[in-house]
Amino acid sequence: VLFRSIGAGQDFLHLDIFNNFLDLKIRSLTTRGELDKKFSDAWNTQLGFDHRYTWADAAFKLRSPYSEGGVSNPFSSGELQEESLEGTRFSQLGLYWRNELKSGDGQGPWTISPSIRGEFYRSTGEILALPRFAAKYAFDDSFFVRLGTGIYAQSPEEREVDAGFGNPDLKDRKS
Repeated sequence: VLFRSIGAGQDFLHLDIFNNFLDLKIRSLTTRGELDKKFSDAWNTQLGFDHRYTWADAAFKLRSPYSEGGVSNPFSSGELQEESLEGTRFSQLGLYWRNELKSGDGQGPWTISPSIRGEFYRSTGEILALPRFAAKYAFDDSFFVRLGTGIYAQSPEEREVDAGFGNPDLKDRKS
């Protein structure tokens, strides 16, 4: 596997307004790798992964931004909540298999790209299979038209599934 990238970072936030406060300390590690194999001039395939691991500490005393029924209101006068979370861990793992199949033994104008991506969201416990497909027509080396479709998903943000401040029953958003 060829590692394309690895990154680490820290974010700190301290917000104190009147009787409300928010303290966040977030550390994250991200990795991405890919193995590329050319079987012929007409077929190229990639197997890859990307992973994000986050651990965070948070303390807050804020009004709930959600009203009854889960409607978000940034100017909420909702219930005042105070909570401290330490050592909270979140993980997202994506695996993908992408293919490029070119017409005319690799010299034709058409390229089709069937692929599939698998996602694991630790915060919701979900495992998703996300098929995707793209087609490209090249008029010449510098001008082409590409169309794609597929199923895409996004996990809820960690704060959204927190039992104390969010809804632990939330699932992914698909489009």
